[in-house]
Order: sequence, then C-alpha cells, then structure tokens
Amino acid sequence: MAELGRCFAEETVECIWLCELMRCLVEKQYFYAWRCKAPREPEAHLAQAELHECDAVRPILCYRTKIMLNVIEEADKLYESLEIKKLYDFLIEHKDVMNDDIQWRLARVTHDKAKYEKDKHKRQTLMLEAFSYAEKALDLNSNSAHSHRWYGALLHFTTEGIGLKHKIKTAYKVREHFDRALELDPNDYISMHSIGYWCFVFAERPWYQRKIASALFEALPEASYDEALQWLLKAEEEKENFMCTNLLLIGKCYQHLHNKEKAVEFLHRAAEYKIKTPDDEDSKREARELLKHMGHGHLIQSCFH
Repeated sequence: MAELGRCFAEETVECIWLCELMRCLVEKQYFYAWRCKAPREPEAHLAQAELHECDAVRPILCYRTKIMLNVIEEADKLYESLEIKKLYDFLIEHKDVMNDDIQWRLARVTHDKAKYEKDKHKRQTLMLEAFSYAEKALDLNSNSAHSHRWYGALLHFTTEGIGLKHKIKTAYKVREHFDRALELDPNDYISMHSIGYWCFVFAERPWYQRKIASALFEALPEASYDEALQWLLKAEEEKENFMCTNLLLIGKCYQHLHNKEKAVEFLHRAAEYKIKTPDDEDSKREARELLKHMGHGHLIQSCFH
C-alpha cells in the first residue's frame, strides 16, 4: 500500500506536465490527435509534431492506469474481507484522485464506516463525507451505475435539520438516481433492493400523513407493499442471501399483504442470517422479535451471531 502511495507522489510533476500538454492540445484544437485521427489541413505539419509528443505521453498514461487498477484491485480485496477501517485508511490516501471508480468506492467505505460509529454526530459527519465522494464520482462520470446508486443512497443524509418540503423533494431525487443506476446496469441487485426499500418506506405512510403533507407541503411519493415486494424479490433472485435487510423487508411485505406463511419463511431466513455488518445485526434482531410476536419463536436458534 505504501508503495502505491509513493508511486502517486512521484508522479505529481509528470501529472502537472500532462495536464498542461492536454490544455495546449485542446487550445490548438488538436485533441483529436490523442485518438490517432488523421490531422486536418492546413495544420497537418503542426499536428504531426503534436503526435510525437503524444507518443511520449502514452507510456505514462499506461503506467498510471496500471497503478490505478492495482489500487482498485486492492480496495476490492479489502472490501470482500470486510476490513472496513483498513480499506478506509487505504482509499483516503487517494481521495484527491479524479477517478470515479476511486470516488464511489470511497463513498461506499465511508458509509460503511459510519454504520459502525456509535456517536450520532460523528456518524452524520461521516455520511456527509461519504456523500461528497459520491457527488464527486457522479460529476466525473454521469454514466456510472455505481455513482448514481451511492449518490441516491447518501442524498437523504444531506436533509438533516432542514424542512419537510425539501425532504420530500429529495425523496423523489433519490428514486431518480436508483432508477438511473438500473438503466445503466439492469443486473444491479443493490439498486433493486434500494428501490424496494424506498417503496416500503412510503407504503408505510398512513393516509392522514399523506393528506397533511399534500396540504401543507407537497404530495408524498406513491408506493405500495406489493411494489416494494416485487423489487425486493427481484434483488433476491439476482443474488440470493446477499443482505439480511432484504430478507427482513420481504418478510415484512408479506406480513402486510397477509401472507403469513411466506412472511414466516423469509423472517426465519433473516433470523438465522450470518452477521457480517451492523445492518445485518439490526435486521436479524428485528426478524427474531417479529417471529416471537407472530408466535414462531420456537424456530429461532438460541445463539445470536
């Protein structure tokens, strides 16, 4: 990891030079030369000279790309092994790198780090930090499903302490980013889950809250438990048992739809889920409480892990 950081530091001067060269190429309208297109007349002799400069730049670009891929590969290994603190410390060294794949990964790990934080104020601060990385990732690449997903997931943390009207408007924007993530990646099961969760939250709003909100501020988003269930099941079909919260929400949807047999099935799966994250722990505990309340506490194993 130290070696990767050193390589980035050593390339600072080269990076500045490279940016200056790119600026000059754009100003002279020769940026097309980077893609090895034929030079235009009457400036062909000038463009040919620029092409030689580009040939000198290519090895640097290839080297920097290789370094970036190594950073991403190491980050993904740490994420898979759930080494959140180590991953955060590793990626934060590259927080100024203008690369959307680095930035959305920073958003994800900062969000995960916040989940482990007990202090409410510190947790909110980390969530806002995470949002800043997601925002940067989206600015860098508006066609990244990951960037849209994390921007949507973290956007509501920016509404802390502001009016209800703005929160309602933000809720619509959150859904837009999840929808866009799925347009870009139709197999994105996390975005499927997120849309299902979004639908579940607004399906829970009673009619009188909707009426008050509509009269005073703006209409709340419309959603149903059936719609939420379809999205959650679709996510589960795409990747089975990927998240305890998904199983819990499916069980709760079935409960609201008066399908007790299916509700018990999924709540039982959530209650026996192997904990990996703080969210898993919270969802597992809630599933166990719901099963006890439904008279199926005997299905729960005694140990909690």
